[in-house]
Amino acid sequence: MGLRPVNSARAPRRGKTVLLWMLSIAVALGIGGAAAWAVLSPPTTEQTVVSDPTYTVAQETITRSSQFTADIAWSTADAGVFGGGGTVTSIGVASGDTVTAGQLLYTVDLKPVYVAQGEVPAFRDLTLGVTGDDVAQLQAFLAEHNHFWANANGTFGPATLTAVKAWQRATGQEETGVVTSGTLVFLSDLPRRVTVPEAVTVGARIAEGTVILHDVSATPTVTFTVGSNSEPPLVGTPVSLVVGENTWDGMVSAVADKDGAVVATVTSKKGKPICGKSCSKIPLSITGEQPYIVAQLVPEATGPVVPVSAIATSPDGSSYVVTTSGDKVPVTIEATDGSRVVVSGVDTGQVVKLYATGTAPGSSQPSSTSSEE
Repeated sequence: MGLRPVNSARAPRRGKTVLLWMLSIAVALGIGGAAAWAVLSPPTTEQTVVSDPTYTVAQETITRSSQFTADIAWSTADAGVFGGGGTVTSIGVASGDTVTAGQLLYTVDLKPVYVAQGEVPAFRDLTLGVTGDDVAQLQAFLAEHNHFWANANGTFGPATLTAVKAWQRATGQEETGVVTSGTLVFLSDLPRRVTVPEAVTVGARIAEGTVILHDVSATPTVTFTVGSNSEPPLVGTPVSLVVGENTWDGMVSAVADKDGAVVATVTSKKGKPICGKSCSKIPLSITGEQPYIVAQLVPEATGPVVPVSAIATSPDGSSYVVTTSGDKVPVTIEATDGSRVVVSGVDTGQVVKLYATGTAPGSSQPSSTSSEE
């Protein structure tokens, strides 16, 4: 069997087809590799530059105040002593009232008991012919109410008798002309603020010599307590006492340690009672909003102000700020409220960096941002 002759016309065409097939595979592999590289390669991000935060120096006023509960204490003392005995049938005065001469205090066995001014307590019936300092007190009382026009000489005579009857008639009492020992309660000074003893209530039996009024001090002691976790005030710290709608300005006049806390006493700026001549506006018993003290722990200060974070401290303890151009400007801290600082050494409108760090002026050592107050 003889060999078949090769068709020389078809051989080049087959070779060309194989070459095209191989090129197609190469191209496909190249595209797939590029795709795989794109998937497996880490993504690229655009680099951004963050500038240092800055602050523009401004002219401001800073201060810092704290509020504390006010402790108001009144001192009391025995004042009015009842000169008779019986059962309290009504009470005409309340604790904290300011009483004046001639005011009805109680009724005892339905008979009225009035207040009058005098040093000698009521201890006997005052009637025609009696003499003594207690009679002079009665005559002064009757004169104050326009019933007696003679001299208060301490002798119960006809003029005094007529005056007693006129007073009894004006107040609805029986016109006996005799002032029994239980009719008047003498207090040394009037007007004055009083309280009613807890034991004196309607229906209570009271005997001769029973204290039926307590005298209240004209001014209270005002304090406030600062816990161990709070900043204690200094003597001279400005304060305001707020009681309801009334406000009085004063200062811390004394501080003392008590059971791990600081008790601050407040007075007027001259060392007198903070409520002055208007202490009667402070109720003895607080039923509404609790009185409070506003203490100005940081006095008002005005000047160029920057945040605390703009202050840097050099190794020698001096302070400075850093401008946007990198200059380190020495400053003096005048005052701070804890977050802001009044400084001297920079001008308002100047722009400084916050969280300033670097080398302090005249030093080769790095400095740190200050958070001092």
